[in-house]
Amino acid sequence: MKNILLFLFLFLPLLSHAADKSSLVITFSDNTTQTVALSTLPDIWMKDDKMTVKTSETTLEYPLYTVKTFTFGNATGIKAVKTTEYQLTGDALILPDESAAVRVYTLDGKAVSCPVEHGYSQTVVSLTSLQPGAYIIQAGGRSVKIMR
Repeated sequence: MKNILLFLFLFLPLLSHAADKSSLVITFSDNTTQTVALSTLPDIWMKDDKMTVKTSETTLEYPLYTVKTFTFGNATGIKAVKTTEYQLTGDALILPDESAAVRVYTLDGKAVSCPVEHGYSQTVVSLTSLQPGAYIIQAGGRSVKIMR
């Protein structure tokens, strides 16, 4: 009964704001976070002192004492570039191949142009002309998603 009251007291007020948000952000006691996209239609429940989030792909379970907050927020689903082959520095994407053919697309598939410089064993794609948003850059046989 305590768990049901806790759920109603803490979670239901947040649901009224969930319609205009796209993710559930769980912040833990050590200030790390876990983000779950609401587009996956997760089932979320609290039982036996645990918070469980079940999506079609996975089930996440956390002891309630480790959960500091859970809020609804906006998420793009796009992670930072974490490959040693590409470097994202300021307003430029640097590729280790000086002859890489580069194509830039919006998320809806429209090609956009960006200044590209080849030389010194690398290709530099200037991102300064891009409007704020998410883009897919294809170069050197690979694709990378970026946020501008």
